[in-house]
Amino acid sequence: MITFTNKRILVVGAGASGIAVSRLLTSLGATVCLVDESEPKLDAVILGDLEGLGVRCCFGMDSVRDLACDLAVVSPGISKESPLMRELLLRQVPVLSEIEVAFQCFKGRIVSITGTNGKTTTTRMIEAILSGSEVASSSAGNIGYPFSALVQEQPQTEWVSLELSSFQLENISEFRSEIAVLLNLAPDHLNRHESLEDYYRAKARIFENQRPDDVSIIQLEAKEIMDSLGCRFAGRVLTFSTQDVSADLYLARGFVVSRIPGWSGIVYDISTGAIRGKHNVENVMASLLCGHAIGLSLSDIQVALSAFRTGAHRFELLPSLDGICLVNDSKSTNPASLCAALDAARELLSKDGRLWLLAGGEGKQLSFDSLSSLVAEHVHGLFLFGRSRHELQSHLGASSWCFVSENLRESIQAVFEHARSGDIVLFSPGCASFDQFRDYIERGEYFKELIRQRRQDLVLSGLKNRQGTAVSHRSNANGIGDQAEVGSFALENK
Repeated sequence: MITFTNKRILVVGAGASGIAVSRLLTSLGATVCLVDESEPKLDAVILGDLEGLGVRCCFGMDSVRDLACDLAVVSPGISKESPLMRELLLRQVPVLSEIEVAFQCFKGRIVSITGTNGKTTTTRMIEAILSGSEVASSSAGNIGYPFSALVQEQPQTEWVSLELSSFQLENISEFRSEIAVLLNLAPDHLNRHESLEDYYRAKARIFENQRPDDVSIIQLEAKEIMDSLGCRFAGRVLTFSTQDVSADLYLARGFVVSRIPGWSGIVYDISTGAIRGKHNVENVMASLLCGHAIGLSLSDIQVALSAFRTGAHRFELLPSLDGICLVNDSKSTNPASLCAALDAARELLSKDGRLWLLAGGEGKQLSFDSLSSLVAEHVHGLFLFGRSRHELQSHLGASSWCFVSENLRESIQAVFEHARSGDIVLFSPGCASFDQFRDYIERGEYFKELIRQRRQDLVLSGLKNRQGTAVSHRSNANGIGDQAEVGSFALENK
């Protein structure tokens, strides 16, 4: 185990993870300096709290260049190519991730989840299964609640469902989870990783410290990629797939079927839950295997999964507008997640309905060419916005009619000039949000606000039309007809 007492530690990155691990390290007797190359806008209360704990805060590259330290703890948002990280590596300062520090202090047991898409949904599913079985559990990590914060705030946690990104796995040392899950692999974050193989190998680190009595749960197709890279699994391997019936858990006619000895047969009926799309079926499969590996009752697992609802911005069905189905999938930040959303939207489409796609944002140096056939077959029109709009148009413009605009507001105004009752408007950007928004959450909330505004405009327009009809009736000589129209309007709007 790593000792932090009396160590001089630089915590790099003043975001939520950096603040949480600074507090944790200070409680362990370390001398902590929280550094950031930029000038983060820290709340005065948080800053005062940190300084009260003895955390020194240094912001701006000039103020941190000559700081001495025994090791550095890096937040996931900090690239190893940043000037500060390059300097630390040049000085041969040992670098750990925030989750490594939290792991060293955590007394409970860990289910860790990674993959290109579906991490947050699966993390929440596993937490719901554990909670439904009355296990003292919580979720943390890349979902927005730092693992270091959980260690301090919820020390009685028996199991943690821990979402991990490739960035968080880059700088682990001894981190180990009894159950490690790899959901899927697809190109992503090539603006951060040196190559696709580098990205996949970062994901594979979730398994590297496991022991023979641990469990490795992995999508069968992702395992084939891991095998081709020479990755090894020390734990018991359980596979799942919606495409390949040779997996330990597979999909057959709407049922999840197990071939695991002692746990074989149908284990879940997809129709009993509220999930949409095969990507979410795989999330269910991974969660079922986690529950089985922990030793929970199958009936308890089934009840929890049937009651589960995906969170906001994850193929979130909004109330229809004039008969138009609206889907908020702002969490879609890469081509693979956009592909999954298109597959799920097809399942909702009525016989005569049309699918309109809103996509765009900041690209990640990823190709959208693989989507061209899917778009050509199912998308009636594309509404492309943001920094990557012309790049997307070059990849997909030959597959479907396109409307290109600078921002999301213009695209939404345009899409409602074309959509009609029975159609689907799918907001699944397939790109990062950072060109115009703080994160995918702010982007999704902005989308929903624009929909609310349009809904309100339609209501006001309807009221004006009825008022106009009432005025027209009053101008007639027929007093009875006038009174009937005005009375009807008043009754409808009480």
